[in-house]
Amino acid sequence: MPAFGPEYHRLPSPDIGRRLLVIGPLLLLAGVLLALWVRSGIDAANARDLGLNTWFHDRADTTGPLRAIALSVSWIGSGEHLVPIEMAFVAVLAMLRRWRWAAFVAITALGGHLLSNLTKHLVMRPRPPWFVLHEGQSAAMFPSFPSGHTTAGMAGIAAMAIALWFLLRRPWATILGTAVGLIALMQGPSRLLLAKHWITDVLGGLLFGTAWLLIVSGAFLVRLAPRQPREPVEAGSSPS
Repeated sequence: MPAFGPEYHRLPSPDIGRRLLVIGPLLLLAGVLLALWVRSGIDAANARDLGLNTWFHDRADTTGPLRAIALSVSWIGSGEHLVPIEMAFVAVLAMLRRWRWAAFVAITALGGHLLSNLTKHLVMRPRPPWFVLHEGQSAAMFPSFPSGHTTAGMAGIAAMAIALWFLLRRPWATILGTAVGLIALMQGPSRLLLAKHWITDVLGGLLFGTAWLLIVSGAFLVRLAPRQPREPVEAGSSPS
């Protein structure tokens, strides 16, 4: 049955979806321009970022709980952990016959991973100086721009948060949707605190991940979202 009623959060209208289909491509264009700017002068970009990166690195080094939170958030956002979580989430939606929502989460998550990995290997930016390579690893295996955690956070993790927000009944929809949404938003700061990415890597991840999320969300609202019943007109009132 569709998730309609006062105990559920109400889906935005198709008109909102059309606006998202304008904003999303603009953010994607901004991400592409940032990638070209970084690629055109990688050493200069690294020098510009170094001051802010050092500040974040020092905060984590002097604040144990902050580093512990960053490690936990980053663990969730790593591909080896996040991809199975996303696959399990989509599988549960499919078993519950929430086909449209399963497609929404799957397309958003997959597109976020592909967009991040493709851009990484086109820009080929080296990691910050604190990034430690283990024996047998090459720096070329870990290009830095954009942050994959941040891109996946704003795409796949945020898509799961949105699905929870609209599919579950209140108050669980609000509690779980907000909690997962916070995990998505914290991916970028966690990578800075752990000194795994330059600050413009995180900005690029925010642009690419958010752009793809908005594009898929807009298309979903316009084409695939189940239509909610209109609000009943009270007796004696005229429709607006």
